[in-house]
Amino acid sequence: MLGASAAQNGSANSNIFTSNAAMQLWSTPNAIRENQGSVFVQDDFKVHPRLMFNLGLRWEYDGTAYDKLGIGGTNADWGLARTVPVPPPAGTFVGYTVANHYNGPLPAGIVRRDTEVLTSGGAPLNNFSPRVGFAWQALGNGKLVVRGGSGFFYDVSFGNAWLQTLNTTPPNAALLNYSGAQNARATFAVPFNPPVVPGSFDGFVRTTTSAITARGTDSGVLTPLTINWNLNIQYEFRPSWTIEVGYVGSRTEHGLAQQILDIPQLATVANPVNCNFPSGCITTNTPANAAQRLPVLGFSNGGVQIASNIGDSRYNSLQAQLRKSFSHGLQFQASYTWGRAFTDLVGAAIGGGVGLTSNSNDPQNRAQMYGPADFNRPQRLAINYVYQLPPVRKGQGLAGKALSGWGLSGVSTIQTGNALTFTDSRGGVVYGSVANSRAQMCPGKTYDDIPTPGSVQSRVSGYFNAGAFCAVPVIGVVNGVGGATGYGNTGRGILLGPGQMNFDVALTKRTAVGGINESAYLEFRSEYFNAFNHPQFGNPASNAGSAATFGVITTTSVGPRIIQFALRYAF
Repeated sequence: MLGASAAQNGSANSNIFTSNAAMQLWSTPNAIRENQGSVFVQDDFKVHPRLMFNLGLRWEYDGTAYDKLGIGGTNADWGLARTVPVPPPAGTFVGYTVANHYNGPLPAGIVRRDTEVLTSGGAPLNNFSPRVGFAWQALGNGKLVVRGGSGFFYDVSFGNAWLQTLNTTPPNAALLNYSGAQNARATFAVPFNPPVVPGSFDGFVRTTTSAITARGTDSGVLTPLTINWNLNIQYEFRPSWTIEVGYVGSRTEHGLAQQILDIPQLATVANPVNCNFPSGCITTNTPANAAQRLPVLGFSNGGVQIASNIGDSRYNSLQAQLRKSFSHGLQFQASYTWGRAFTDLVGAAIGGGVGLTSNSNDPQNRAQMYGPADFNRPQRLAINYVYQLPPVRKGQGLAGKALSGWGLSGVSTIQTGNALTFTDSRGGVVYGSVANSRAQMCPGKTYDDIPTPGSVQSRVSGYFNAGAFCAVPVIGVVNGVGGATGYGNTGRGILLGPGQMNFDVALTKRTAVGGINESAYLEFRSEYFNAFNHPQFGNPASNAGSAATFGVITTTSVGPRIIQFALRYAF
């Protein structure tokens, strides 16, 4: 038993308990283990009075992920399932594996693994992480410094919410929910009465008419690896003023992603599919027969989801910074980044976390998924400052007290928008709409024809030119029969959404007032968020299949101006 809970139903005329849990399908559950350790050596080497290297090597045992991916349960194995693409009339269990310690009855077709966990060989033993860095004072006065470095970083996948669901979803576990008369004997102390016992595999038998959804993990999962590198130059051109310019890059390999499998195939008379189907070969393509055109029958359309090392990402950027340390009442820093992030995952989970792959036409086409990351803003300028105004008349007298002690601070952010990917909900029908289709560009139109002219404010009701898009083409027609919409031809992240220009400002006044002790002071503070009340908009709707909302902006990324005041007595 993975867990159970009892909650009040609220009905006075029926049993007040509802019990639910996830039941493991094997009879001897194995405990979850948290196994992680490392050994490293690292030191600084001064090879010259102005040149220093930092060298290190780290070896990691990242076993947590491999134990937490599954605690010895049943696993969906796509490679095995493909050996029997069309189930026999009585059905089949081919496509599942169990742990080597499983001691219950084992139906024909289910394979016993050599390990207790879902992976075939456990944690890898070759996770070596070299690191190297250097710092060089190019000038004898120490005002010009060149720094750089690179390193390998393994990203452990433990604790990821999607991976944890492997222990609460088929085929590793079956969800149970008892209520009403079925659960009449339940109490808070015993939420399942009679007790729940391990179930059978009957719910996972694959037939030509079943629609099973199964999650699993690739038996050869590797630890995701991120490689970072950077090089920058820092120069102190005036006392307390420095400027820094550098290059920062990274790449993530073997990123864990939710690989969606069992997508309908396109059939033709010359190349029919599933000829062992009871009704014979499938030679037509219609939305109605999408389930009959799956590479492996018996699962739902796209219902096999495997955590695999198929994610990839790259990042390259130019970063510059102008900084003034506090002196003469002023502290200032301005940071600018121009960067490009590309990935084949959706969202920010591009390292050890499991990313999604739904931002695609074909969920199995990794190259087609690759493009600008959804979360990246190519250009960003951030400025923060603190300025203490000089005192007037040394703060003495009425005018001195009134005009002294003032301070101004703030944070300003100016950045471009996020990358937008255009979809069309009318597409993908020939595949059973397992994923949103990309939008289709009209003949002769380019990406430059998509944005409408004018300011963002003037385009809130029409940010895009709908005339640049056409209907997704119909595919899969065989001898004039069948067919439906396929996928569009637009790429990923082809246009940027609205940018942002925000100014947060604070004005303070500190006055020495004495009282409890001589150094006590009274501080008045006024803060202005979005000080200039500049409208900053969220992304417009980018589904070309919804004419009423396509290109319409309905949200803002920053709220309207907010002003707040505070008064504090400090002693």
